[in-house]
Amino acid sequence: GRHENHPSTHKTTHIHTHTLTHTHTHTHTHTHTHTHTHIPANTKPHHTTTLPRRGLIIMLSSQAATVCGYFFLYFTDLLYPAPMQCSVLLLFVGLLLDYTAGSPESSDFLQTTLTEVEHAVASAKAYLERMFSIRPVPTRPTYGDNIHLKWVRWSGSLPRWVVSVFNHRDNRTDYICAPMRRCEYVAGYYNPSLGPRCFTPCDKSDPSVGNEFDLLVNDHQLELLEWVTVEYFSYGEAPSNAVRVSLNSKKDGYIFRDEDGIGSYIVFAPRRRTRRAPEGFIEMLHVNQGRYTEHLFDVEYDMEQMKILSAKRLQISKTTIANKGDSLRDQQVVLTGETQLHGTWETISSKRLVISTSITAHIPHLNSSFLSTNSTPRSIMGDSVSETVSHSVSGTVPLPPFPPTCQVWMRGMLYSVSVPFNATLEKTYESGAVHMATVPGIYMGTQVGSVDMVVDSCVIDDHLI
Repeated sequence: GRHENHPSTHKTTHIHTHTLTHTHTHTHTHTHTHTHTHIPANTKPHHTTTLPRRGLIIMLSSQAATVCGYFFLYFTDLLYPAPMQCSVLLLFVGLLLDYTAGSPESSDFLQTTLTEVEHAVASAKAYLERMFSIRPVPTRPTYGDNIHLKWVRWSGSLPRWVVSVFNHRDNRTDYICAPMRRCEYVAGYYNPSLGPRCFTPCDKSDPSVGNEFDLLVNDHQLELLEWVTVEYFSYGEAPSNAVRVSLNSKKDGYIFRDEDGIGSYIVFAPRRRTRRAPEGFIEMLHVNQGRYTEHLFDVEYDMEQMKILSAKRLQISKTTIANKGDSLRDQQVVLTGETQLHGTWETISSKRLVISTSITAHIPHLNSSFLSTNSTPRSIMGDSVSETVSHSVSGTVPLPPFPPTCQVWMRGMLYSVSVPFNATLEKTYESGAVHMATVPGIYMGTQVGSVDMVVDSCVIDDHLI
């Protein structure tokens, strides 16, 4: 026999071998080997167990469904509870199959594994929630040289010049908007009577999406927006002048209208799946990107808001007079002179697409009281003018009885002024389209005022008197 001591297990093994041999006319040999193992009562049986393959596959599938569900939520920007419900169901099925596999040890192993997986899923959920919370605010597109078309953040009140669409079905005017987060590529509508939110198709999955939003603004209606009938298209086929909703999105969203008001047309990148709206034709919002000539007319100055930017003394002309007599006498003096004045009309309208500009307007002329004088409107090519202004002044100068020489000056004040105005701006596009808008502007010019005559000095034999 052999006896082995193992300090860690305290297991004793006895091996007994018995050989019995009987000799007759034939020989029988019997060999019996008996092995006895003695295990202490306080030691649990040792079993080698494996997790049933069926339960393992179901468990791993359920966790894959959970992870895919969360990524589905993040990358589609839509909140659907179905992935989580399916994941929970798969987890339950996996647990049930493992329990019914007939191995209690595998069930214990599964319970431990599920506990660890639950912690991992909770950590993944928290991480994805943080990703949702720090997701950047969408970058709204700009529209090239059409700088007056822009998106404005909702601040509690309706900004001016918001692009509107009349809803014939509900007999109301709606305003074009887009959510700030998660569905930033979708166009919707805002209406003051319905509350401070942007209504979009995403409301079906999460009504809170429209609580923060931007509004489409056409500043002073300066851009020519057109509803153009187009056929439905796929990703990358949108007209270049279609008004896009968002930049940092995996989807392109555009704005269209129908009898129900404002709608959103969405196309996905080819790496995903192209989604089309109902087949047919739609009216899509375009911004005219063509070049144009502009004409400014009906200019009305607000003289009460005129500002003097600078003022300096200006010597316009002079003359020399002398008294050749021996007594004091008054001499009549007439002075004339000219000044060169400049003026520019500046409006908020961009000049990037302008071919040429013309203006029909009064040119402000100021008198001593700084009020505009009546004048005939002039046609001006360009947005600035230079002109020569004639001045005349006369008066009586007393001369002493000596034969002095006196210099008499005509002088004035040269003012640099700014005068606000409102005018009508007419744009004529190369395509023949005409667009008109009322625009504010500033007239910047130079004006001469406070013109008078002054005797500068009189001399006798090179001595001042």
